[in-house]
Amino acid sequence: MVRKKWVQIAGVSLLAFSFGAVVGGSGKSGPTRGQLDAARASYSQTTTQLGQAQAQAASAKADAARAEQVAQQTADQRVADKMSALKAQAAALDAREKKVSGLEAAAKANTFDGSDATYLVGSDIKAGTYRGTASDNCYYARLSSVNTQDIIENNNTSGPVVVRILASDKAFQVTRCGTFTRLGD
Repeated sequence: MVRKKWVQIAGVSLLAFSFGAVVGGSGKSGPTRGQLDAARASYSQTTTQLGQAQAQAASAKADAARAEQVAQQTADQRVADKMSALKAQAAALDAREKKVSGLEAAAKANTFDGSDATYLVGSDIKAGTYRGTASDNCYYARLSSVNTQDIIENNNTSGPVVVRILASDKAFQVTRCGTFTRLGD
């Protein structure tokens, strides 16, 4: 709107300038028909050029808006694709975590610390064959009661140890041993 008004002012100014130059410069009473036609043609050409420039600007603006829309759609699609991939990874991780948790729980149920404790067979630990990790001066004892003097079998050893705890054993005592892991029945 401002440009259109400017073109009108420019056209009127051009006519007035042409008219003034003719009136003031030659002593004639007004512009000649040729001068008026030339001024009108110049004005018409200027408004045509302005219209073309405005059309180009509008086209460029529309192109920019379309490009921005395409860019936004592309970005939105990338985000959606990334979210989909992350959801799939999260589902896979959840499934893996569930599986690992089960394995960890099973391992924990079949593992106990052999540093210094007395375990009740059947409630604290299961009967079965266990392997103890390597340690120096490890003492273990299978007991017929919770009294540490009621020894069925005992041993002092250095290095890894394998011991079979029977279901008839009441307790298992360990001192300075590593971790015991159940190998089976």
